[in-house]
Amino acid sequence: MTFTTAGEFGDALVDYHRMRYRLFIEREGWNIPHFDNLEYDQFDTPATVYLIKRRPETGEVMGGMRLIPTTQPYLAEHVWPDLIQTRPIPKDPKVWEGTRMSAAPELSVDERRQTLGELGAAFAEFLIGVGANRVIFEMPPKLLEFQSRNNPEFVEMLGEPITLDDGTLLVGGWVHINETTLAAYRMGAGVEGNIIRYPEAAFPYERAA
Repeated sequence: MTFTTAGEFGDALVDYHRMRYRLFIEREGWNIPHFDNLEYDQFDTPATVYLIKRRPETGEVMGGMRLIPTTQPYLAEHVWPDLIQTRPIPKDPKVWEGTRMSAAPELSVDERRQTLGELGAAFAEFLIGVGANRVIFEMPPKLLEFQSRNNPEFVEMLGEPITLDDGTLLVGGWVHINETTLAAYRMGAGVEGNIIRYPEAAFPYERAA
């Protein structure tokens, strides 16, 4: 969903920002903007696409993430440009950035693993649909190394780790998006076929040329 189509999904977008507050501010202690128990930043814009998983029985937000085309301002470009060391900062309709990929802190370990697995399948499905072929992520080095070890054919590091002001290590990387990637994420999540429910209203992104 986007800002313009969020109304078709009730309070899902607001509840996603509320979940981000509970996770990133209350639990993790991040020093980032928030208001009225909602976490947000300058990259939550009308250009942002949100993928949100809800519990079918109750509509409770279990997890979500945001995707931003690199033709728009994005996190790595403006906040952590030093993460991208092996090539120029991407500005390409076929390259997107994925951030705030998260599961609700109240979930069990199994629910969290399943939620994140389904979000992986969802972002690959969506990005193929808009003609993208790569998605940038920023994450701790150990997590990216784990992803690279398990999926060496489609995960690529974009430089050496950097140290943030609070001592946190962060590294940039991207995932090559294609049908093989999608199949791997679907297998990992135990899902078959498309899982995204698109809004009925016109969607602002068409397939990239």
